[in-house]
Amino acid sequence: MKKSENTIHFKICLALYVLCMVVTFLIITCLFIILKDIVSISYIVATLLPLLIVSNLIGTSYIFKVISYKNIKRELDMAKYYIITLESLHNNIRCFKHDFNNIIQSISGYIELNDMNGLKKFYSQLSNNCKETNNLDLVCTNFLINPSIYGILADKLYKASKMHIQMDLSILVDTSKIQNNIYEISKILGILLDNALEGANETEEKIVSVTITYDKQKYIFEIINTFINKNISVDKLFEKGFSTKENNSGIGLWEVHQILSKNTNLDLFTQMQDDKFIQKFEIYC
Repeated sequence: MKKSENTIHFKICLALYVLCMVVTFLIITCLFIILKDIVSISYIVATLLPLLIVSNLIGTSYIFKVISYKNIKRELDMAKYYIITLESLHNNIRCFKHDFNNIIQSISGYIELNDMNGLKKFYSQLSNNCKETNNLDLVCTNFLINPSIYGILADKLYKASKMHIQMDLSILVDTSKIQNNIYEISKILGILLDNALEGANETEEKIVSVTITYDKQKYIFEIINTFINKNISVDKLFEKGFSTKENNSGIGLWEVHQILSKNTNLDLFTQMQDDKFIQKFEIYC
């Protein structure tokens, strides 16, 4: 089973550190054998022991620097996504505050003209705008969300806003406890959401909904998007090189399939229902 990127990087550093220590020990041993008949043992120990200590300190320092660098980078990435969502939230609230009087006057106009159909349409558009703000607020204030998952969701919400796609987000559980395979989980989640946004963008409705729940020792990420049904089988979508879009590598879903095949605690169920494309990504604890 694959480990997270940080774990892999740490193991590589640890392996290099151990290798350096072994090489240093061999060099010291060889020098000890060569010099033991020439100079006293105490002199050899006094000379070579500092070399061993210094190499050990250098190796330890390097490992801590690598770990510190990875942590700082992760925190900076988190801060970047947090700033993006805060900026979008701030802009939406400012616009709503600025337009509040206009909104009231518009509602008043529909009521005075008894145009209930027009009022329903206006309310629907206003409600969609409020949902976008609520989604951003949810990501900003939900501190029980895994940092990597937070970054993915914040980025896709921002992307959906730029594409004028309605993205509804519902986080019903604490995802901060998801730790194993987080690199693979984030990769799969990113690919699934990118595909959902691209699929929804081809439709008139342009809707993507994401629901995160927990049931029977597993987390469930349900991603539903509107799409144009081109009568392509689900199995075909996961083939390497296949894509419904021009100038696309077709690697995304195939890569998801490869990751799933190597991780027994991850599963994905895909189905099409009329104009809805549904993906259930399950993570077993």
